[in-house]
Amino acid sequence: MADEDNDRGGERSGRYPGVSLADALAAAEKLYKQERLAPVDNTTAAAKMGYKGLSGPARVMIGALRQYGLIEKTTVGRFRLSKAAIEAMHGNETQKANALKVAALNPPLFADLAKTHLEGSEDNIRSYLITEKGFIDTGARNAAKAFRETMAVAKITLSGYNAPSSGDDGATKLPNRVAAGDYVQWNSAGVLQFVEPKRVTGLSDDGSYVFVEGSQTGLPMAEISKAEPPASIPPLAMQQPPLGVTTIPPMNWVLSVPRGVRAQLIITGDVKPDDLKRLKAQIDFLAESFGDGSEN
Repeated sequence: MADEDNDRGGERSGRYPGVSLADALAAAEKLYKQERLAPVDNTTAAAKMGYKGLSGPARVMIGALRQYGLIEKTTVGRFRLSKAAIEAMHGNETQKANALKVAALNPPLFADLAKTHLEGSEDNIRSYLITEKGFIDTGARNAAKAFRETMAVAKITLSGYNAPSSGDDGATKLPNRVAAGDYVQWNSAGVLQFVEPKRVTGLSDDGSYVFVEGSQTGLPMAEISKAEPPASIPPLAMQQPPLGVTTIPPMNWVLSVPRGVRAQLIITGDVKPDDLKRLKAQIDFLAESFGDGSEN
């Protein structure tokens, strides 16, 4: 069964995209034209993609979008199109080619098949899925067809395929662009998020997320690039706070505001409670200066 059946508890055919990557991108394009990157729930997404309610085919499509990495979770029950989806649909030639290959190999089943049956026939793949993977016939046929069509649209062939490296547990490991101790910049939706580059403190187990000083939130590796250390950083011996002074590490919040407004709050240095009270008073004054929001 496809992703829909797994959501209902069935595991007879394992998890796999119920449609090809080309079909998933066509549905993603419909969603993008109406909602752009706004978070949506399953019912809204189904309607925007042209389905009459959250039907079986709609659930299969949403499951396929998730399998290919074309959507990302925002909050409980809501998701939006991913950066990979935007690049696959609207990136330049290089971005499209790379995004298609990453999406095509994102489903674990397809990544495994690409290592063993990349140029196998649908019948051969179907037989393999039934005898070796425990698929039922219908699920095996659907998976084999979706796999072959997806490899074709992503232009993945034996001559150009490099299998992703795997750890001892068999989990796919993404190539790490940075390492702990490096300074990095974060570019999200074409906007640099850091006033100054930040030092990397660690990576997630699969290398797909980066953690930096002053934040416990993982940042997508795909949006991170190496940068030169800030020129303003003093030697370590000079960074020690004066005796009796409490310091906090640099903190950076990217705040969500409606109507496309972006707000960023950065706090560094020897911060005391009175400093925060003054900061709050300044923000309150700014809010009052707008009055009721009507134009003069």
